[in-house]
Amino acid sequence: MRIAAAVALLSTLAFADTSPRITIPQGVAVSWVFSRGALDERSGSKLELTKAKVVKGALVFEQGYAVSKDDKVAVMSGSFAIEIRAKFDEIARNWALLCMRGSNGRSIGDTWGFYCGAQGNLYFNANRNTVQTPGGAVTAGEWTHIIATVDKDTLTQKIFINGKEVATGPAAKEGLVDRGGPTYIGGCEQFGYHVFGSFSRVRLWKKSLTLADAEKLAREK
Repeated sequence: MRIAAAVALLSTLAFADTSPRITIPQGVAVSWVFSRGALDERSGSKLELTKAKVVKGALVFEQGYAVSKDDKVAVMSGSFAIEIRAKFDEIARNWALLCMRGSNGRSIGDTWGFYCGAQGNLYFNANRNTVQTPGGAVTAGEWTHIIATVDKDTLTQKIFINGKEVATGPAAKEGLVDRGGPTYIGGCEQFGYHVFGSFSRVRLWKKSLTLADAEKLAREK
C-alpha cells in the first residue's frame, strides 16, 4: 500500500508544472515582460512585431517597433503610469518613441506619449500636458529604469529615472483622458522615431507611482 502511494506521488511530481509563476504587482493594468515572449502577461494579448524580436528576455529593436492594436488592453483614465526598463545602444539623432497610445493623423500619442530626445532628455505628454527632463538624463550602454506618471489627485506629471525624481510639471484636472487607438512600443509605422536598443519590460499602471514606488521598482531586474 505504501509503495503504491509513493509511486503515485512520484508520478504526480514528475508531471507537475514547475515553470515559474507569473507575479504581477498590484495596480498593473498591462505587463509586457519579455521573458515569456511578446505578450501581455495579464491578458495574454500578443504584440505585433515589425523589425523587432525577443532575445534572452528582452525586446530588441532593429529600427522597428511593437504594437498592440487591442483597445481594451491599454485603456486608462485618471491617474496613470508607464514603467520601462531600457538599454539604449545609442541615443537617436532625432526623437525616439519609447511608448505611446493613440494616433490621430499627424498627431501621434493623442492620449499619451513618452519619448527620448537627441540630447538624452526624456519627454512625456498626457493629453498635451507635457513634462521634460534636462539633457543627459539617459545615456547609451546601460540598463536604465524609467517611469512617467500622471497623478490626478496632486495634478502633477513626473518622470523618475533609476528611482530618482528628475522632472515634474502640471497635469490636467481630470488626469489622463483615454482617446483610444493603438499602443506602440519602440517606434511607430507613421513616422519612425525608432529606439536603438532593448526593453526588458514595459508596464502600464492604473494608478500614479510615487518616489517610494520608483525606488522599489528600480531595484527589480
